[in-house]
Formats: sequence, C-alpha cells, structure tokens
Amino acid sequence: MTRECYNSKQMIYDTDLKNTNATEYNLTKYQIDKTHDLRFSLCCPILNTKGNVIAIMALDSKQEITINDSNKDALRNSVTTFALSLYEYVPDLFKP
Repeated sequence: MTRECYNSKQMIYDTDLKNTNATEYNLTKYQIDKTHDLRFSLCCPILNTKGNVIAIMALDSKQEITINDSNKDALRNSVTTFALSLYEYVPDLFKP
C-alpha cells in the first residue's frame, strides 16, 4: 500500500484489511501475525514544495471504518490538511 501511495502521490486506504491483509500486501508471516487484528489502514504522502514525496504518513485501526461517497472527500481533505500541517509546522520531522 505504501508503494502505491508513494508512486501515485495520493492517499490510499483499505477498509477491508480483515480479508486483504494476508493476501494483498506481500507481508511476511511475522508481519501478518503482528497486524492480523487490523481492520483499516490509510496512508498519505507528505510532499515537499517541489511535489516530491518526502514521507508517508500511515494510520491503522483495529476498528472497521466505513468510507463512502458521502464522507470520502471530507476524509481526504482532513488527512491531506493534517499532512500539510505536519510538513509546514513541524519541519524538523522531515530533515535528513
């Protein structure tokens, strides 16, 4: 998921980790064991002023989270705004 997020420079989420975690992400058995109880995952790229990905913010939840047409745009805007705020107001996080 993070590779797709990095390459597309777009927020990516999976609301069905219960069914996809062990099959879709090429995880090792150890990784599957550690994440088997997750139900939701989201990643969002953090871009610098040149539009380059400098970090990936990932959020996971053990609770199912439903994303539908009525809340998808609000979620995308909120997460993107948070990522931009991190880059702008906490720049030390992104120094090499």
